[in-house]
This record gives sequence, C-alpha cells and structure tokens, in this order.
Amino acid sequence: MVALDAKTGRKIWERPYVFKEDSWVFFLSYADEVLISLITSSKYHLSAFDAKSGEQIWDQEYGWGRDHHGGAMYHPLIIGDKVYAEPKVFDLTTGENLLKSMPDRGGCNTMSASATALFYRDSYHGMWDLEQNKRYKWTGIRPGCSLGTISAGGIVLSPESSAGCYCSYPIQTSIAFVPDPVKLVE
Repeated sequence: MVALDAKTGRKIWERPYVFKEDSWVFFLSYADEVLISLITSSKYHLSAFDAKSGEQIWDQEYGWGRDHHGGAMYHPLIIGDKVYAEPKVFDLTTGENLLKSMPDRGGCNTMSASATALFYRDSYHGMWDLEQNKRYKWTGIRPGCSLGTISAGGIVLSPESSAGCYCSYPIQTSIAFVPDPVKLVE
C-alpha cells in the first residue's frame, strides 16, 4: 500500500500488502485516520491500518455469513466508530468484535448505509434503524442483486435493477424514500 500527499503527490509511506490465498475481492475504506481493508477468500480477512503511518492496528479473520451467490462479496461499512463487516460488527480503532452476528436477512445484495441506518435486501427492501435497533421491510418491492440503494441528504434512492432476475417479486420499480415533512417540523 502507498499513501500519497493529495496536494504534491509525494509518497508519505509505503508498506507491503500480502493478499491471502485465492483472494476474490479487495475493498478499502477510510474514516478517522483509520484505513480498513477487507479481502475475501475462503473467509473474510479484515484489517485496520493507521492512515498516517501505515502501521497495522488490528486484524480479524472470520467466516462468511452466507455461502450463496454474493455471500463473499460484502464491503465493509463504517458508521461512526463501528465497522459493519457482514456478518459482524467491529470497533473501528480496537477491532473488538461488538456483535457476534448481524441480524439475518434474506436474499443477495450488498448493504449501503447512512449515518443512522443500514439498507439492504431482506427478500424485499429492508432497513435496520441503528439508533432504535429496529428493522423494517417494505414488501412487494425489492432492490437489485448488487449495490444499488443509495442514501444521501436524507433521501434513500433505489433505482430498478431487478428486471431479468429469476426471483418472483410483483413490483419492479425505482423507489425513493423521503423524510415525512410533518415529522421534520415537530
């Protein structure tokens, strides 16, 4: 791995990165001076590095939560001081396993996140409200098989991307979730 100064292009640090056996997917994420890497092979390999020095802070290895299509290709999500690396949740700076197993969900699809919620496919459109630890499901509609649900500016958008899939769901449509204006005023 190489860290470069964004303004000058000067190399700040360099460190060898060893990929595990038969690596399929490699993800990098960054928050609060911590660089998170996740590699999938026969299991997940999740590591944290100090972004200023490149020194490894912690490392975790664990099995996939699912063994069907896409089950080994879930990217980590960083929300505050937590790393949601399905099926587990880790402390960003210590690597402590905070949740042995995330709530089960049905279907393929990769999770996306806002500051307070995770969005995913749970057969249908699903959401996990992290502040209230409640899960919601909107039946009859579903997101596509890969990452396609985007949250930004208080709005959640999910363009239609399930047409052609062999799963039988009655409504194939794009959808937008917006805040309830009445609740915003209260």
